[in-house]
Amino acid sequence: MKKSITLSYLVLIILLSNVNIIFGQSFVNPDNRWYISVGGDFTGRGAGTSAYFFETTDSLVTEKGIYYQLYATEDSTFSDISPTESWFRQEGSKVYSKHSGEEEELYYDFNLALGDSITYFANTNYPIIFVVTAIDSIVLNNGTKRKQLSLNKPEFPEFFPAIWIEGIGSLYDTFFPYAVFFSDGGSLLQCYFEKDTLLLPLEN
Repeated sequence: MKKSITLSYLVLIILLSNVNIIFGQSFVNPDNRWYISVGGDFTGRGAGTSAYFFETTDSLVTEKGIYYQLYATEDSTFSDISPTESWFRQEGSKVYSKHSGEEEELYYDFNLALGDSITYFANTNYPIIFVVTAIDSIVLNNGTKRKQLSLNKPEFPEFFPAIWIEGIGSLYDTFFPYAVFFSDGGSLLQCYFEKDTLLLPLEN
């Protein structure tokens, strides 16, 4: 048993040293950069637009996989960056998040089908359930096609749906997707880059 655990950690460390093998086109990717306008205070940051990104130098190796810390900055030169308390890992189409001192939670499953659901607890005893109500695709500015999912809360079908884009996340409350239907606070994805290439918003 001890040898098995040691071998598992060795494999993770080898993968960690070959980040290009791990990432590809995925949500948890140091090439990704989200510019998000924050309209509330649930992220702990003031109103305004911040850039969010992952740093490969800050990782947490566990038996479940490798977590990468999310960073944020309001500095356009990226000379003043701050770590958030959020860590993310990806396993296939599923994205997991854990916050300091809390258990991990499934944040995204980009492989959901029509009628499938995802349940959040957000460290409460009350489940927050989203159901996939529509599936489409979107062509990004670089010509690549991504899956697009619309999700609603069953008890509020009249609300505008949450929109997920594969590998990018929710257009609203990207790093807190369960908060999208909250009336106070919230954030909006203004633009998204991969390797300095603007993929969203779509250009005419």
